[in-house]
Amino acid sequence: MADTDEARLDRIETKLDKMAEALIVLVRVEERTSTLFKRLDASDARMNGISTRLTDLEKTSDRRGVTFGLVDRLFWIAVTAAVGIGAWWLRGG
Repeated sequence: MADTDEARLDRIETKLDKMAEALIVLVRVEERTSTLFKRLDASDARMNGISTRLTDLEKTSDRRGVTFGLVDRLFWIAVTAAVGIGAWWLRGG
């Protein structure tokens, strides 16, 4: 009877050792998962910052485009007026 009890205890100890190893593996997996989620959160934060900066740049670009478009039109109006005045003056106007 003592041999069966001892064999049984050995099997229980073996199973406990396997469970301890499995628990260690689970802890390692949880640590890796936690690290990955932290990296993902950091990446999300960076992407949100980049998105905000891009939106600000688009707004600035739109405003500058309107301004430069207006300046471009005024320049060509001034050039056309100068050419017209020059032609009028050359005709003896």
